[in-house]
Amino acid sequence: MLTHPTHPGAIQTTTMTMEAFSFKSRDIESKAINVVQGAWAVERERVLRTILGSCVSVCLYDPVARIGGMNHYVFAPGTAQTYAAASGRTTMHGDICMEGLLNALLAKGAVKSRLRAKAFGAGAMFATKAGDMAPGKRNSSFAKYWLEQEGIVLELTDFHGAYARKLMFHPGTGQHLCQRVPTPFLPNDPAVIAMHK
Repeated sequence: MLTHPTHPGAIQTTTMTMEAFSFKSRDIESKAINVVQGAWAVERERVLRTILGSCVSVCLYDPVARIGGMNHYVFAPGTAQTYAAASGRTTMHGDICMEGLLNALLAKGAVKSRLRAKAFGAGAMFATKAGDMAPGKRNSSFAKYWLEQEGIVLELTDFHGAYARKLMFHPGTGQHLCQRVPTPFLPNDPAVIAMHK
């Protein structure tokens, strides 16, 4: 189910297994659910995907229940004080988007103590003034902070660098593919594609 302020209803899904498809196939990508900014999705078999710049996506999955989800937030709350006070923010903000994903997973049968996390994004998409913390770094710092506060194990991150990222995640298995796409705004690393399984 995809959850978003402008898309409150469930999306019809079809079954897709990793035995039938590979992450490299166009078929799996064409059937994937696109997780847009400020949204989260929870599934068992259907692959989830998104494209990230300085935003962050956290993927949570329960390997026993074989269910997982992905979110996509744009803004970090910034401090522990604003983390605790949600007024004036939307699902574009990390704390609201993280709580939404967690609650959706628990409602579908995931067990919090079994959840594992992978997190992606936080690219350096914009030049920042000296002394300012880049938006991507604020977003990645918040993801780590939130997961630590909730006691959820963070298995893997792919953060920072002068990249956008194209991400696909299989919620039932926790497998993922993260392709780094160099941004024209900042110098690029020669390794422009990272595949993780």
